[in-house]
Amino acid sequence: MKIATWNLERVRPGMGAARSQRIRDAIAAIPADVWVLTETHAEFQLPEPYEAVASSSTATDRGPGEQWVSIWVRRSLAAKRKNVRGEPQRSAAVIIPRAPAGALLVFGTVLPWRGDRSTADRGAVKYEKSLAAQTSDWRKLAATHKSANVCIAGDFNQELSAGGPVGTHHGRAALVHALAESGLTCVTSGERDPLKKWRASIDHVVLSRHLAARALPATIWPDRFPLPKDWPDHHGVCVEIPDA
Repeated sequence: MKIATWNLERVRPGMGAARSQRIRDAIAAIPADVWVLTETHAEFQLPEPYEAVASSSTATDRGPGEQWVSIWVRRSLAAKRKNVRGEPQRSAAVIIPRAPAGALLVFGTVLPWRGDRSTADRGAVKYEKSLAAQTSDWRKLAATHKSANVCIAGDFNQELSAGGPVGTHHGRAALVHALAESGLTCVTSGERDPLKKWRASIDHVVLSRHLAARALPATIWPDRFPLPKDWPDHHGVCVEIPDA
């Protein structure tokens, strides 16, 4: 099972088509089973064998057609959309009943960055409120699907391996606590951080602990820093979970 996430930095189909095609070509080179795309667009489509199963709702801080989160899954896996209520503008969820490693609940997220101005709250206060709302959602969904493994992926806008320019110390502590309380492990932080030779990751893949123990080291693209100017401003990240 391969799970990938990538922030596409407001990809716009039909405007700057060459950039959109470069992104599609990069996605085609990563044979993931699940894609959690962030800062994407309703008209940005992946080809077969993928289908768009769930997307975040319209957000007032996005332009027409823009989506904070969209989850694409191989059609053969028969994923089904699940409702989210805590922060539907910045999250989405699917259940994959026939995933190779057992049923898998995938929760896609974008959490606020330190300077996020979409509401009156700022910094750690905003982050902790948003995290609490989304944590409530993923816990309720996990309780509904008790036999399912859990994956949370997307743009967490929070460094875990070290301090950094995007998140806050309080946000980091809140995220660490929320994951621990939910029995989840981030496989893109600490010694497993795929960007550790350059900086601390803010795009993460989080898994149920026993899946995390089996996961192979995360891969990124492009394998360079700084990123090319004609590229999204985030690395893509993919995590592979071998069959038991």
